[in-house]
Amino acid sequence: MRRIAAIVLACALLGGVAAPPAVQAGPSRGASRDHGQARHKQISPGEAAREAQSRYGGRVLSVHLHGRGENAYYSVKLLRHGTVRVVRVPASR
Repeated sequence: MRRIAAIVLACALLGGVAAPPAVQAGPSRGASRDHGQARHKQISPGEAAREAQSRYGGRVLSVHLHGRGENAYYSVKLLRHGTVRVVRVPASR
């Protein structure tokens, strides 16, 4: 009987040691790099195409993302009345 109690006690103690540590709430990885600046939401290529099309009209031929962070932008190629036009749409809002 003592042996069973000792095994149960050992398992309980080892179970406490082997349990994963509690997760501490704190700033996320990205928050430490922000240095107090607000995060900008990046729009999708489809949203950039719709914005360019509504502003300039025509048919969207292609959309490409350039740059990173708050300086990122989409170049949207539009065809209107036989003329190709490339416009820039900021990627962050």
